[in-house]
Formats: sequence, C-alpha cells, structure tokens
Amino acid sequence: MQGFVVGGELFGPAVAVTALTKWVHIVRGATGTVVSVEAAIAVVATGADRTITVDLHKSTGAGAFATILSATIGFTNASAVRTMVAGTISTATLADGDILAVVVTVAGAGGNQATGLTVTVNLGEDPQ
Repeated sequence: MQGFVVGGELFGPAVAVTALTKWVHIVRGATGTVVSVEAAIAVVATGADRTITVDLHKSTGAGAFATILSATIGFTNASAVRTMVAGTISTATLADGDILAVVVTVAGAGGNQATGLTVTVNLGEDPQ
C-alpha cells in the first residue's frame, strides 16, 4: 500500500473561514484506506458563538456523499491556533472510484470568524 496526503490550505491565514465543500481526491487504487484526517486554524474567532466544523465525506459508485467520521473536527473561539486537531474515522475503507470531499460548516454571528484553515487527509492505496 502506498501512502500519501491530500488536502491542504482551504483558507489563507488572513481569510475568514466560510462554508465550503471541496472534493480532494478520487481513489484510483484497487483498494484504499483513510488513515487520518486533521485540520488546523491560523487565528481564533473573536465571537464566543463562532464555530467551525470540518467533516470528511465519501461518495461510492456515484452515490450520495456521506460522512466517514464518527467525530468531526471542531473549532471555537477557545481553540488553539496552528495545532492539528484529528477527526475520528468510522469508515476507513476505500475502493476504486470513491470520491472524498472535505465539508466545512460554520455557525455564529458575534465577533469575527476564525481565519485560515488547513486540512490534510492521510491515505493509503494499493496500485491497480
């Protein structure tokens, strides 16, 4: 199994995080595994009710996207900056043609939203 990382910077350090769905990978190996998913922010929110949730979804065989995490990654105004936070994977198995998407949701109205968001997904795939 060959390992590699996909994802990267979704919002620059000075850019407020907003809702986003971004396809990050199409599986080309005969089989594969999601090893880990982690995210970090650059600057915390100034509003006490501001939150960011990062989820990892998978579509198999042209099916609807659905989460593969049992615990998403969350950030609040009290989160540490530049510190990777891991999600908990519930469905790690991948197959040829699966599509992975990072889904970011935001909430809150007070103050300013956090800025800068980087997400990495560690994968393993067996070559075809």
